[in-house]
Amino acid sequence: MTLHVFNNAPVPILLIIIVAVSFAVYCNSLFNEFVYDDYQQIVANYALRDLGNLPRVFSEDVWSFMGGGQSNYYRPMMHTMYMINYALFGLKPWGFHLVNILVHAGVGVMVFFTCRRLFAMASVVSGNMTSFFAALLFATHPIHTEAVTWVACLPELSFTLFYLWSFYVYMGAVDGERIAPGRRGRFFLSVLLFFLASLYKETALTLPLLLVVYDYCQAPHSFRPLRYIKRYLPFLATAVIYLVLRMMVMSSFAPVKRHSSLNAYEYFINIFPLFSRYIEKLILPLNLKVYYVFHPISSLLTFVGAVSLVATLIYIAAAWLTARKNKLIFFNLMFIVIPLLPVLYIPALGENTFTERYLYLPSVGFVFLIAQLVNRLCKQKPQSTPLLLAAVLTVAFLYSGLTVTRNMAWKNELTLWLDAVEKSPDGVLPHNQLANAYLERGDTARALEQYRLALQINPDFADTYTNIGLIYSQLGLIQQAVEYYEKALNLKPASPEGHNNIGVAYLRLGMFDKAESSFLESLKLNRQQPGVYNNLGDAYEKMGLVDKAIGQYQRALQIQEDNAEALNHLGIALAKKGEIDAAIGNFEKALQIDPDNAGFHNNIANAYSMKGLTGLAGQHRARAQALQQGK
Repeated sequence: MTLHVFNNAPVPILLIIIVAVSFAVYCNSLFNEFVYDDYQQIVANYALRDLGNLPRVFSEDVWSFMGGGQSNYYRPMMHTMYMINYALFGLKPWGFHLVNILVHAGVGVMVFFTCRRLFAMASVVSGNMTSFFAALLFATHPIHTEAVTWVACLPELSFTLFYLWSFYVYMGAVDGERIAPGRRGRFFLSVLLFFLASLYKETALTLPLLLVVYDYCQAPHSFRPLRYIKRYLPFLATAVIYLVLRMMVMSSFAPVKRHSSLNAYEYFINIFPLFSRYIEKLILPLNLKVYYVFHPISSLLTFVGAVSLVATLIYIAAAWLTARKNKLIFFNLMFIVIPLLPVLYIPALGENTFTERYLYLPSVGFVFLIAQLVNRLCKQKPQSTPLLLAAVLTVAFLYSGLTVTRNMAWKNELTLWLDAVEKSPDGVLPHNQLANAYLERGDTARALEQYRLALQINPDFADTYTNIGLIYSQLGLIQQAVEYYEKALNLKPASPEGHNNIGVAYLRLGMFDKAESSFLESLKLNRQQPGVYNNLGDAYEKMGLVDKAIGQYQRALQIQEDNAEALNHLGIALAKKGEIDAAIGNFEKALQIDPDNAGFHNNIANAYSMKGLTGLAGQHRARAQALQQGK
């Protein structure tokens, strides 16, 4: 009776529940701040603030669009979405989090429809129960917290949405070895959706392989790939178009190689522990964390190597057996593996080799598998159906609790990295990031403690030297700051932030030529830095080159028109040239942005005095004095 109720429930009601649950388990993330890469990709990415930069997203890789460096990522739709988000919400984190939740809810809906069509076409199940429970488990699974709660993971969510949509449309467009009559339009819609998915994230290129596996599972007798080649060609051509675009922008598929200390054999054997951990986290999503320390093995004869090899061989054996006895199970097993293939290529991965967000799409195959198992048990033992459904709902409830709790760890930089240090105490990045969070809150002592712990783990971690240099600079110990900045630049010479930091130190030491060289080098590496243009202008002003200074302040304002410091400096430079009215105009704009800056009030007071407007000058001087006295 329970099975009948679910199978005959109105689809809109089931979809409303899926969407509502998706919102319910992630609504507390709406109060979270920007964290981690969000600052680089969104907050400090001034190119996002001008929709006129939209053509650039297709001609530059991810880091180049942000102003400098080279990455292994060509994801133009990512920056397109961020531009739209910024146009809608500005820099309000809740707006970006809302978009992530909306996309996640959309993926949950696609999981429902894809599961329903897949299982119906496999003649295993009819009705809605299996699909509903698959979508419910997907919506609540704690492994998704990183992907949904972290704003920077929008590409993961979006590519999954279009990937599933493309697959769903493909299933409805084909019939055996041919495209179904009258459905050619649907077929090419599937190709278009595949292309959009690839522009969000390169992992989408695994879809053609999934389609081959699907067609193999649907073949009534023997599978003959050559008979299907005509319908694969549009997908392959689309993949080639994407790869050509990528190569034109990046020169190679993955130009930045990581973990260079490993040899080819070590790259290969470390696939096994990496894959095993992904399967483990799908089954038991416990002890989740933002940073997993990569401990590569050098031999399969170690305990970790042997266990992971055995686990991988068991998985392969299960796939081999089900490929002959139960093709739907085989397909679901492959749905887990195929999207994971790109993230098993260790040289192309980042510092954080294992990350939870990479399981977002593979988890679809996992929930399909669980739903299929529940459905099969319900059919074999109808009397146990209520118990089994209660078990699924209990798991979804437990998942929800873990997800809501995990969202809280992502609330801000401090909560995120306190959690990471507790769970990965041997990770250099968590200690460095926690120190940054302490420093942001003015807790210098705790920041220094964490930086020193980071250097104990990795004495060659350049960012930590930079950050210690910043502390010395704040304390007025400029020469000591320079020493740390130099250590950082020796380890990481292509750091725009490093060159800017040492340039500021040189400026404070009166070494204007060195400061100029450092700022120019920083801008050579990253041209989208309004603060550095402002610093360079300050250096020129101190060198007596007022016109050159004005040019730099104006360039800063072209990138960030609400840069109060640049407006203030521009006002000072214009006043020096006797352009008092223009100077006052810039001071007024600066005060609109930062009305409680005593320095800005003093500067506009001086400008009013030069105009003979003593009343206005007196008002601003009084305001500056009150601010300085803390009134």
